Amino acid sequence: MRLISIPPLNDAYFHLNQAKGLPVISSAKELRRVYSTSCILLSWIAMEVSIADCTKKLLAKGQLTVASSKGLLESAARLAVFGRSALDTETFRRLRRMRNEIVHPRIDDRDVDLPVSLPSETFDFCAQVIQDFYRPTKLILR
Repeated sequence: MRLISIPPLNDAYFHLNQAKGLPVISSAKELRRVYSTSCILLSWIAMEVSIADCTKKLLAKGQLTVASSKGLLESAARLAVFGRSALDTETFRRLRRMRNEIVHPRIDDRDVDLPVSLPSETFDFCAQVIQDFYRPTKLILR
């Protein structure tokens, strides 16, 4: 069995565990926000890195004739087919919208607390999609 490790996903996993491990006290609130935000952004970066890597490999093998110039959703859906899976586009769009709200906050949203489940859900979703890209290779986290 082949194994693959995606460095940004490893970092996202670390930040997720740090956020989960913090006590629920006011002095840890800001640190939890930082770890949660980092986890979400690194999870999406890992997906983008994986899309670029898989596309490059499939082009080299001749399984793709041209790289998709469309958006991330279309590229991810296209690659999921090679892993014999279907991309949950509804979840993708919802989590991507949350990621975009973190990256491009409105002035009145800057102090809004992220739901505790959002980093976990984002990490799990991105990790599963990445795993589907590389199937049958096993994704490992370090």
